[in-house]
Amino acid sequence: MQLPGGSFHSGCEPQDRECGSAEQSGSTQRVAPLSMAQTETTVAQYDACVEAGGCVSGPDDSVGGSDHPVVNVDWHQATAFCRWAGGRLPTAVEWEYAAKSGSSRIYPWGDSPPTASRANCGLNCGDRFPRTAPVGSFPEGDTRHGLKDMAGNVWEWTASSYNSSNKELRGGSWRISPAVLRASVRNGYVPARRDDDFGFRWGVIQTLG
Repeated sequence: MQLPGGSFHSGCEPQDRECGSAEQSGSTQRVAPLSMAQTETTVAQYDACVEAGGCVSGPDDSVGGSDHPVVNVDWHQATAFCRWAGGRLPTAVEWEYAAKSGSSRIYPWGDSPPTASRANCGLNCGDRFPRTAPVGSFPEGDTRHGLKDMAGNVWEWTASSYNSSNKELRGGSWRISPAVLRASVRNGYVPARRDDDFGFRWGVIQTLG
């Protein structure tokens, strides 16, 4: 999906009352026009990379079918896939810009809280999936530009560092409480960490203009 780029408010939105300390220091950021994958990288897409010799398969990179997001991939594996596909992981700022559609909103769809029809998440979200869902299963949660599952399903690795030892993930997952699906929420783990709710989006396919 092509995104036009522009300036936006990164971090806690003025109307958001759930922000933690890592989100409080909001700032204006400018993002260049870019093109980002519409969905999280699927098991089928990752398998194609493995078959082509561009990726290494893990012991359990799927908790669902071929149209579910690939999981149990670490930051290095996510980076390798994006390189094989001709792109890269988005930075945390690019990811947040895409999730907010370049506007002031708490969640990818707006300011209203998550529901069973907007996102796959745990702890009272109420959706029908016990773990991951096929990508694109929650169209009511799409961004204004048509990006899917930017809240819930799986945490998405970004190219950015969370701190000196960890890489940053965004978006929440199928096991996370609704409040953690907010677009400004930051998470960080060591690059070698794998988990059954860690995946990634086929980053920035190209930078335009």
